[in-house]
Amino acid sequence: MGVSAGVATITFAPSSGGYSTFTITVAPAPAAISGTSTICDGSTTTLTDATPGGTWSSTATYVATVNPATGAVTGLATGTTEIYYTIPAGCAAGLALTVTSSDRA
Repeated sequence: MGVSAGVATITFAPSSGGYSTFTITVAPAPAAISGTSTICDGSTTTLTDATPGGTWSSTATYVATVNPATGAVTGLATGTTEIYYTIPAGCAAGLALTVTSSDRA
């Protein structure tokens, strides 16, 4: 598990002699996602992340869609989805988003 961003070299030295090394780069994690975690179906909100260069995605696009470039989320149906902001290194921040019914009849 990476503790902080940077480069680490791992060395394995078996009791039979010799050794192997492996260099790994630990990428920084994006900042936490900011914004509301509950919206009504048919409404839109924009989520933000302070880390530049990432893209947005939704795990349940039938519940809510998200613009990959802007973070604008539109609620489509009652339910829950996970919204992710992924930076180029592959690390992501997530937010559970609940869409509630706008029908209060």
